[in-house]
Amino acid sequence: MKRLIHFAALAACFASASLAAQGQFKSTETTLQWEAVEKEGAEYRRIYADAISAAKLGNTDQARDYLEQIIRFCESKESSGTVRVVSFSSPDEFAEYVTAAGQSDKIVWVDLICPASLKMRAFMHADAGEYEEALARLGAATEMAPFWAEPHAEIGYILNQLREFKAARVAYERACELANAHASSAYVKPLALRGLGFTLIELGELDAAQRAFEESLIVEPGNDLAESELRYIEGLRKNSN
Repeated sequence: MKRLIHFAALAACFASASLAAQGQFKSTETTLQWEAVEKEGAEYRRIYADAISAAKLGNTDQARDYLEQIIRFCESKESSGTVRVVSFSSPDEFAEYVTAAGQSDKIVWVDLICPASLKMRAFMHADAGEYEEALARLGAATEMAPFWAEPHAEIGYILNQLREFKAARVAYERACELANAHASSAYVKPLALRGLGFTLIELGELDAAQRAFEESLIVEPGNDLAESELRYIEGLRKNSN
């Protein structure tokens, strides 16, 4: 079966990226990072753009150095251990979080470039086969950006690579929940559903996998990967008869 590519948002930085991945990269980089409200650390968006440019040119060492510079700034905000450093796309998300947390004086809102840099660094780890390091970076991104669905989808991808399908399912389902709940993460939904569908195939749940791929096509009609996987499911059923 064709393996799904879930690090799509960053895969376009590298020569091996598919056309589908490049399309997702364009959507993510322009819609999420650059249209999110600017908060503390927004000045690092320029350095993040430099990291993207370096990666596109194949200079992964330079891209890594740029990202680590951003990550050091982000981690410095947590150094006191007395505040919670978080990131959101909009004031509405921040207000929702503060209401749930019951306090605001110990919350520091940093620019979305912080979790975005953690996620891109995670992609580079995963591209090098360093899955534990990638999962650690993504875990940090989910903690810092509690309403952002994409890191959860990327966790699902890595867990699939490790054949930890039950855990991958949980990650993809969480990505879908966040994509449904927050408009800023809605773009992740078809990607997460395709990942969930792949995982469900591996778990032998073909009916649920079919529903996931069909739902993804409602959100993103004509997607070649989803249509290919549906044909694959049909083939599995025929071969089992």
